[in-house]
Amino acid sequence: MIASEHIRQVTSAHIWNASHLRYVFGNRFSKDKARKASNLIDSLLKHFTSKSSSHVPKRNISKVLVANRGEIAIRIMRAAKQLGFKTVAVFSTADTNALHTRYADEAYCIGPPSSTQSYLNISSIIKAAKETGADAVHPGYGFLSEHVDFAEALEKEGIKFVGPNTKAIRAMGDKIESKRIAQRAGVYIIDGYIGEIGSDKQAIEVAKEIGFPVMVKASAGGGGKGMRVASNEKELIEAFRICKSEAESSFGDSRLLIEKYILKPRHIEIQILADEHGNVVYLPERECSVQRRNQKVIEEAPSPLLDPATRKKMGEQAAALAREVGYTSAGTVEYLVSGLDKSFHFLEMNTRLQVEHPITEAITGIDLAQSMFRIAAGEKLHIKQEDISIVGSAIECRIYAENPYSNFLPSVGNIRCYKEPTLEHLKPLSHELGARLTSLQHLNFNPYGVRVDAGVEEGLDIPIFYDPLISKLVTFGENRKDALHRMANALDEYVIDGDRLIHNVPFCRAVISNPKFVSGDITTNLIKEEWPDGFHGVALSKDQNFQAIIATASLYFRDTGYTSTVVKVSNRQEQQFLVRKVDNNIFGIQSIPLDWDGIAPESSSEEYVSSSYFKTTILGGGRVELINIETNKNLGVIQVKRLGSSRLDLVAPYTVSCFGAKFEVYLRPGYVAVLEKFMKRRDAVSQHKILKAPMPGTVRSINVKEKDTVSEGQEVAVLEAMKMQNVLRAPASGIVKRVHCAQGEIISLDQPLVEIE
Repeated sequence: MIASEHIRQVTSAHIWNASHLRYVFGNRFSKDKARKASNLIDSLLKHFTSKSSSHVPKRNISKVLVANRGEIAIRIMRAAKQLGFKTVAVFSTADTNALHTRYADEAYCIGPPSSTQSYLNISSIIKAAKETGADAVHPGYGFLSEHVDFAEALEKEGIKFVGPNTKAIRAMGDKIESKRIAQRAGVYIIDGYIGEIGSDKQAIEVAKEIGFPVMVKASAGGGGKGMRVASNEKELIEAFRICKSEAESSFGDSRLLIEKYILKPRHIEIQILADEHGNVVYLPERECSVQRRNQKVIEEAPSPLLDPATRKKMGEQAAALAREVGYTSAGTVEYLVSGLDKSFHFLEMNTRLQVEHPITEAITGIDLAQSMFRIAAGEKLHIKQEDISIVGSAIECRIYAENPYSNFLPSVGNIRCYKEPTLEHLKPLSHELGARLTSLQHLNFNPYGVRVDAGVEEGLDIPIFYDPLISKLVTFGENRKDALHRMANALDEYVIDGDRLIHNVPFCRAVISNPKFVSGDITTNLIKEEWPDGFHGVALSKDQNFQAIIATASLYFRDTGYTSTVVKVSNRQEQQFLVRKVDNNIFGIQSIPLDWDGIAPESSSEEYVSSSYFKTTILGGGRVELINIETNKNLGVIQVKRLGSSRLDLVAPYTVSCFGAKFEVYLRPGYVAVLEKFMKRRDAVSQHKILKAPMPGTVRSINVKEKDTVSEGQEVAVLEAMKMQNVLRAPASGIVKRVHCAQGEIISLDQPLVEIE
């Protein structure tokens, strides 16, 4: 063996030439040792001349500015505080009262609501960092997180960017260049044109060469922005135009690329961690196949598709790519995986912390946000590849302020009632898993396996200027079935209510109960395939219907003192029932016609629901009541919102949310129900065909003028809301009578845009 003292003699190898070193060792040692020394010299030279050498200076981080907003700002600040750092929040004037500004130790206003003047304003953020004395900046995700100019500007000011080095950001942020690098690293890539597409004419030529369908993508993009699938030339021309506009608006870079769209695709990604000492590890995969508008909605870890061999191969390729580009910090390599044969192809590398990182933290116990800070401070990775294993299963639902019943258009409004789920009505996790979560309290899971990363609270508004994400709901279980069960109950218990505010909780509940999803047989087309005509709610089973009716009736009986009521249910089809309370724990339900005359038909039978089958407990909640449901088959929560002005109203409308369904329920005494059929109904007022704004936003273009002839479905305007551009089409054929808006105008929900006659 060559003694360590002799090795220390050559620690300055990076300034010596190799031949001189070999001469020194050859004179001092035997021929055999000299040969071993020669091999060691090669390793030493490679190590000491590497940009990721062990001579990485330790950096003192004491105050961190988080250049973001909402839930991710709070998540990053929580990790910073756990490490003993002071925190600084930045905010626009639209976020003056936002939760993240109060969570931080101090907050600094960086500009007006527009993200280009605030959260994307590099000079304002650097000014905030300097004036508050922050020595590090964490960008979160989105906004400036993958903006190389931001990282370089911080570097010039001597402020540490908590993220990868600028070389990696630049290389991986360009989807064209990243494909070339991935190819060099031996990573499998998708067929396509590796270069910029300059015109729609060139796009058509490339698409014909590789074959439809194709994916048009923003080269500098991410988060589903600037992406469209085209199945023919007509769709390609429109996709090219919209993607170019979205790319310029979102990233300030309108370059596009085209690649083959893989059939039966699944979106699976590998998390990596790399330090500045040359160490790289990969973590178990996340499956992100459930998407709408190319944006992830539901993620899980591990994937139900992968086997250990495929997981290892994908991980090794991800690590190889990280080494090829000299990557540092946390990053994610995304793949498209065939659901047929598990073949995988490089999609892109995200040089930031992912939205869905909590599910990886759940199954590995590794705090990714803290790891980023430790790497930024110059520390070595505290884990080795062989230390990483999978424990349990985790699922995340992204809770968005959007309307799933109207093509997921963004929704805004004030949050009047907000209650996060706890799952205390379920059994806690097993002793082993519970003890594990207790030891990982910094990951913010409760003993029932629930974690909510949120940036909202009661009384706050959802603004139109930013991404519509309200929170991330995560559940952790012993296996996938357990995690799904906990997620179903968590979604049922999650209360988010506000005037005109619509969210996607019912849709998420429908997805995780979908047979294809439950079986794990999914693709990125799941939503389109299972809801081809759009989401219109969930049709309840007879058993679920009874639970919803009796839960609402029990609330009505408590408030009014009545012991019987007629219940009209409007869920996909109208139904009416007579419900009576037989005693404290027994209810009778009888189906009756909508034009009921007050006499129960002899052919109609009454079904009795007793406490041995059905137990209700009103948990309370004020504006939205939570009612615990326990049956022989199910344990869950039903949300009931009273729409009337008083609990004493005998005619009481409610909104009921349960099992992925949301519908109106109308309760009143029997005599009122009988008299209603004699009430004159008001005819609907006829009106012109008016295209109204389906959401608040900014008018990006108006493509018609007065007296133009339009056809049904023709593009009339483009409306931008929450960083997404939405094409609005004529509701019917006719002549444009009046245009009510102008390009650049900020409009409100239901504001008239174009009138057609």
